[in-house]
Amino acid sequence: MVKRLILAISFILAALPVAAMDIMWRLETPGDPLPNRLYLKLTGEIIAGDAEDLEKALSKYNHLDFRELVIYLDSPGGSLAESLKISEVLLARPEIVRTHIGGIDQSSAICASACVFVFAAGNLRYLADNGRIGVHQFFSSNPDLTSEQALSLGQALSSDIVTLLDKQGIATAFFEEMAYTPAHGITWVNRHRLENWRVVTGDLLGESMEYVNINGGLWLRMEHRSIYGDNSLMLTCNDRNEIVGFASIDEPPGVSVGPFYAVIDGVPILPEYFNIVSRENHRTRIAFQLAPYQARLLAGAGSFGARVMDKAQQGFWGFEQEIRTDRIREMVNGCGGGNALQPGLRTERGIDLFGADLYSDGIRNVTLQTCIKACTDDRRCVGVSYVEAKNWCWPKSSAHGRRPAAGVTSVLKP
Repeated sequence: MVKRLILAISFILAALPVAAMDIMWRLETPGDPLPNRLYLKLTGEIIAGDAEDLEKALSKYNHLDFRELVIYLDSPGGSLAESLKISEVLLARPEIVRTHIGGIDQSSAICASACVFVFAAGNLRYLADNGRIGVHQFFSSNPDLTSEQALSLGQALSSDIVTLLDKQGIATAFFEEMAYTPAHGITWVNRHRLENWRVVTGDLLGESMEYVNINGGLWLRMEHRSIYGDNSLMLTCNDRNEIVGFASIDEPPGVSVGPFYAVIDGVPILPEYFNIVSRENHRTRIAFQLAPYQARLLAGAGSFGARVMDKAQQGFWGFEQEIRTDRIREMVNGCGGGNALQPGLRTERGIDLFGADLYSDGIRNVTLQTCIKACTDDRRCVGVSYVEAKNWCWPKSSAHGRRPAAGVTSVLKP
């Protein structure tokens, strides 16, 4: 790819005419057991020779072992060819490469146009609140290229870009966003899309959620890989229409095990049953069963995970994964009996429908499912707010008074 890119120096991504990229570095050597880290800050326009300068800067530390290479970027872009050369330098590094935009101080930072390919070369990619990512089309500034040559070279570079994004697990929709923005314009991409496209990863190396067949039974397997370890969760419906699961959590050294919690929308919930099955090879393995109301909460959740507390309950290990598909809802709704949500109902964890009570004292000492049934049987009722700790049901005639409330689950009719 490098030979092709040498021919493509004339292809650039538009940038303000600022100074060439400046490279600053700092080595952190805290001593055992903490790992060495090398910090770099790359600022300014990307021009020819920056990749070579970066390699020279890194070569000064070839005699040292460091676990992480941490790179802060603040660049309006520049040479597309050079940015892809820089990405090759970073991809070849044996360390964990973290790329950051913003967060190093209080000033704002951008990574626009060609800079995004340097950012994409990180194993882990972070966007702080004071950082922005901008994209647009690339173009040729060489007037001597024929239209046929420019088209051929542009197609070749597009192929290299898509290959880089695919290798780094970034959705091609990110490249499409770039292609749809005029070369002399700029689209500042919002965080939600950047995270959905896995341009921004945080500490997450990868995650998945898929159905698997185990001994003839259908299980939903969640896998979560981060710099803190590899974790997994398995869920299925048993013959009593109960949601049961098995968690395998990466365990830190020297800890004592306390209780296990399922984590639904960031809230740890003690399951109806759990058993620490084993602790081997730095892994905690737990079997558990969710109570019916917990399964219903899970069906409408935006995230799910597992957490093991230490014996003093001062610390924990585990993970939480964002739910991006309908598979968990499908499993819970297909699990029959009292665990199933009625079709079309919308569950909102941590939300209270304030006011508009149909009954002055609500309905006391009932399950969430009974609470929902009371609402569906009453044509005046549009939804319920359920106080979990008190098993207290509040059917509502209006859903306009929505407000955050810990420990309250609201369910709305379609």
